[in-house]
Amino acid sequence: QDDDLSQSIDQWLGELTDKQREVVVRRFGLRGHESSTLEDVGLEIGLTRERVRQIQVEGLKRLREILEKNGLSSESLFQ
Repeated sequence: QDDDLSQSIDQWLGELTDKQREVVVRRFGLRGHESSTLEDVGLEIGLTRERVRQIQVEGLKRLREILEKNGLSSESLFQ
């Protein structure tokens, strides 16, 4: 089941823009990255902390929409 979830997460991340995916992956420690602060992500990819925060909000909103489209919620994934 963990493999299925991992595959699904990869698929959902693939539906984000490149920038959204990069920010979400780095912020939350996915795909082999360690989780990082907004400031650290900004330094790594050349954006301000505030811009990273905005992109993160956009990316998480998009992920919620993708989950809802698939009849899921973030709460249901981690029960």
